[in-house]
Amino acid sequence: MKIKRILSLLLILVIVFAALPHPNALALSAPSSASELASRFSSIKSGTYGTGKSFRNNQNLSCTFNSSVAGRSGNCHNGHVGFNFVNDSYCNCKVATADIAGTAGGIQCFGYARYVFYQLFGLSLATSYGANLYTLSSTTNVTSVGSTSSNSSSTAQTILSKAWMGDIIQAKTSSGGMHTMIVETVSGTGVTVLDCNYSGQCSITTRTIAWSSFASSYKAFTIYRSKNHPGQATVERPTPGVYQVTTSSGLTLRAGAGTSYSSLAIIPLNTKLNVTQKVSAGGYTWGKTSYNGKEGWATLEYTTYVGPMEPKLQISRWVSEKGQGYQWNQAPEATSFVTGKQYYLWYRIFDGNTNKGINEDYKWNYQVELQFINPNGSVLYSYKYGNSDNNWIGSSFNTPGAYKCRWIVTGDVNGTYDSNIYVVSSTYTIAYNANGGSGTPASQTKTNGAALKLSMAEHSQ
Repeated sequence: MKIKRILSLLLILVIVFAALPHPNALALSAPSSASELASRFSSIKSGTYGTGKSFRNNQNLSCTFNSSVAGRSGNCHNGHVGFNFVNDSYCNCKVATADIAGTAGGIQCFGYARYVFYQLFGLSLATSYGANLYTLSSTTNVTSVGSTSSNSSSTAQTILSKAWMGDIIQAKTSSGGMHTMIVETVSGTGVTVLDCNYSGQCSITTRTIAWSSFASSYKAFTIYRSKNHPGQATVERPTPGVYQVTTSSGLTLRAGAGTSYSSLAIIPLNTKLNVTQKVSAGGYTWGKTSYNGKEGWATLEYTTYVGPMEPKLQISRWVSEKGQGYQWNQAPEATSFVTGKQYYLWYRIFDGNTNKGINEDYKWNYQVELQFINPNGSVLYSYKYGNSDNNWIGSSFNTPGAYKCRWIVTGDVNGTYDSNIYVVSSTYTIAYNANGGSGTPASQTKTNGAALKLSMAEHSQ
């Protein structure tokens, strides 16, 4: 009887201590300001479990069962029967243990969100989500900012426009599953989130989701905010950006940044303008924009900032004699190609509005595969880059012929582009024939691109 009582007491102690903060957990305090919160967010993104990494025990291994677990082997990522959610011993999927999340519980997207939340605010997020998949089981340390059980593009924009950095999005997916994300920023066109397992195998990504895409991907969601959130930072109106006219009498488009410049047009109420440049003059902030084919300047005091401007996407592709050690603008296009010489296949993805690389103002996810293709159709050399605005591969050609250059772009940017180049021999042999006579001049070697004086030696019949 005493033994049973002791065992019962021990079991109660185990349950109680499992729910308490881990004794080795960092004593994280609340962020004192929005800038400190942003600094913590940036540190997480560049840290051990940051963007481009994985929320796994061993970053170099996939989500497989621990070989020491009896009777278990292979993939454990999608089959968590009997999974121990409070320690790391079962599977290579990282568990949000108490030392990194305050209290133990959760794997994959939910576990990662619990880890990020604790690192940002020093508070523990609920250890589970509700049966409906889009709410949390406990709101001890959070408050609900907004929720919907029937999502749409306009609903997503209305609710998520209230979100701040560090807010948690608990969502039910259109396929009937769940997903948890952490808000980084919100614009007029969508929300940028930090999340885990969106693309599988506990990989960590930062991605921007347009309102329409968010509505089609998630049928219901709730936004939660930490009770010790320091508040949202004041955001400077950026350029390039989209601004909407708010004055009922219309906004004057002028030939220059100032009221003394002539009027070019009156822009009606609610018109959205792409503003590419911003200056201050005469007590006003002026934005450079265009309307009905006319380019000029308008005061931004009579507009409201909507969000980032849609980029004018352009992709430049070329082959150059310069590659390693050169920037894209130092590598001019080659006009002729010879065997035995190194050439470089270049690309550049940029915004035609600003001439900046597409990821300088917009964070897109894409891959570019570059290929040199032999005359027989086989790949001579290829390499794939991820989220790189400009890059190159280099190769030489051993035999003359018609080669193909190929650029394959996938992800948020898509397209396949081919270009043909004709490679000639770098040298030619010039042979002489005395037609049966003697004294035939010796053969000469002609190098491509270099002048050669032909032999003047006379032969005899």
